[in-house]
Amino acid sequence: MTQYLLPIKVKNDGYLSGLTSLAGMLVYLELMWACRLRDFIERNVQARSGEQGWTDPEICIALILLNLAVGDCVNDLRTLESDDGFCRLLKLAQQSGLNARKRRKLMRRWRRKTHRVIASSSSVFRFLELLPISPIGQVGM
Repeated sequence: MTQYLLPIKVKNDGYLSGLTSLAGMLVYLELMWACRLRDFIERNVQARSGEQGWTDPEICIALILLNLAVGDCVNDLRTLESDDGFCRLLKLAQQSGLNARKRRKLMRRWRRKTHRVIASSSSVFRFLELLPISPIGQVGM
């Protein structure tokens, strides 16, 4: 199959491991990469400070993907995390375009080694509490 921007090869090897029901998300991951969404979020969303834990782009992209996957609530991130094939695609997409120095920096932000690819719902709730809320978006204004 012809590939475009992300260094991900889709192939049918006849095995069931690595299958995902969210393979259509690859198109959106590629669109996000082509639009440099990660860089845009890094420049414009500065909710978190420090070098530990999930980055602003990782959490924002997880929320966008959750919305595209028709998630009802933040707790549905567990559904995305439980799909091994999708997590492998997302991990490749997150590391795509990063030089070795940036990849090492991303790996060092964890005190303990983590196997998660998507932030937990509690991490996302903490992130959302850090975002400023404009008066326009409040009910009753």
